[in-house]
Amino acid sequence: MRKSAFPRPVDDIVPYETPSLLVDTVENVTENSVVCSVIVGNRDCVCYSEDKELPVMALLELMAQTFSVWNVFMVLKEIVKNVLDCLLMLNVLLLLVTVTYQKEWN
Repeated sequence: MRKSAFPRPVDDIVPYETPSLLVDTVENVTENSVVCSVIVGNRDCVCYSEDKELPVMALLELMAQTFSVWNVFMVLKEIVKNVLDCLLMLNVLLLLVTVTYQKEWN
């Protein structure tokens, strides 16, 4: 059984650090959506008010960071696809070479 990659901390995914990082956890990523969570007031952040509340204007930054998470996963997915395609091509090439040499040896 394959272990799920989610939820996972966002720290190693996006290039933000405290105090600018708002997103806490990546819950799920698909082709068409991303679900991230944030715990308001759990750390020092430039966006929080004195009462540790997140102002409405910070939601734009939260959306941007969420999109950044989605973008990273889509780029990684494309890289993995390209690597798998290259491995398949190498496998086919190896098979052709093996068949060619077997015919010569027989």
